[in-house]
Amino acid sequence: MKKLFIIAGFLSLTACTNDEGLFTIIDGPVTLEGSWKLTSMLVETPVDINGDGISGTDFMIESECYQNETAVFSANLTGQTQSTSYLEIAVSGSFPDDVTFTTECVLENETTDFTWLQNENTVTVITETGTMTGTLTGNVLTFVIPNGQIYMDENFEVVLMEDLTMVYTKQ
Repeated sequence: MKKLFIIAGFLSLTACTNDEGLFTIIDGPVTLEGSWKLTSMLVETPVDINGDGISGTDFMIESECYQNETAVFSANLTGQTQSTSYLEIAVSGSFPDDVTFTTECVLENETTDFTWLQNENTVTVITETGTMTGTLTGNVLTFVIPNGQIYMDENFEVVLMEDLTMVYTKQ
């Protein structure tokens, strides 16, 4: 049996394409200050994590995890993320074509403090463990984490590395 490890969280933030329906047209500029909710967690390789026979690239659709992840940006250029769950995945078969997933959504209550900067539509988030740069488009904030999704076998050898995209929507 192979283990699939997902490196996710706020530093797993990534960018998103301009898919229709993701953006809401609003009058005037969107301020970064306020609460943002994770609304998509995209990978490059379609997988059928929930066993419904349909492979997808959005872990939030493929699982019940990550449904209440938030980031709050304060006016004093600080903020905090709140993680309430993460996905544990066991993989059997050969990845990615003939694979079966066994998943468990593990509940947690983890906060991460950060500072932030904004230059027009570019947002930089700085945490204790690193810096991420995202793009603000309307009321959508996206971060692309190069090689942020890592699939490993039972010997912890990397089978596949791909970008992970985290999409937040202002609440």
